[in-house]
Amino acid sequence: MIGDSHVKMFRRKRLFVVHHLGAATAHNLGNPNSTTNSNRKLFNIIDKISRKDIVVLVFGEIDCRVHIYYHYKKNNERTALSELVNVTISNYGRVLEKLREAGVNLLVYGVPPATAVRNEYRYPFYAPPEIHSQINRVFNEKLKGFCEANGYEYIDVHSRFSDESGFMLGEYAADEIHLNGKVVDFVRGELNERLGINV
Repeated sequence: MIGDSHVKMFRRKRLFVVHHLGAATAHNLGNPNSTTNSNRKLFNIIDKISRKDIVVLVFGEIDCRVHIYYHYKKNNERTALSELVNVTISNYGRVLEKLREAGVNLLVYGVPPATAVRNEYRYPFYAPPEIHSQINRVFNEKLKGFCEANGYEYIDVHSRFSDESGFMLGEYAADEIHLNGKVVDFVRGELNERLGINV
């Protein structure tokens, strides 16, 4: 499991190895000069693993919760939210392609459902919960479509753990942002079914 803080629920779970890259975004994952150094960290990990290992990439939640809406408002709403989502997925997709070219056996973990989390970091622009939920839904739909069109396996945690309004179901919430450990069995099942393995 390689990604942002949403990998943490897999720590100390049998057969899962967790690499938390910090507050890495899908948008900047391919940028070698990003402030989080996520690109360097990712490829350092990839260089050390066996090509028999299965890599699950966990990115995009920070983009949905913070950056997409921030850039939408910062640019006076001149670029539609859906277009900002498209750009982010396109950037992410270039990283996926590089990993595939390197022979990495990978799956893409979708963005978890939105919550009514407050603007705890006091960003100048922060989406109201309903718009946050909409961004998460659209992002997941487009990411899933991208994965299907390009032959990447996609693990859909959004529709599985959200209510009819797209918000995280309380029984699966670890806190105001993250899903809890109950999700691990679902992911195991997805890996087993999609890859024909026994995790």
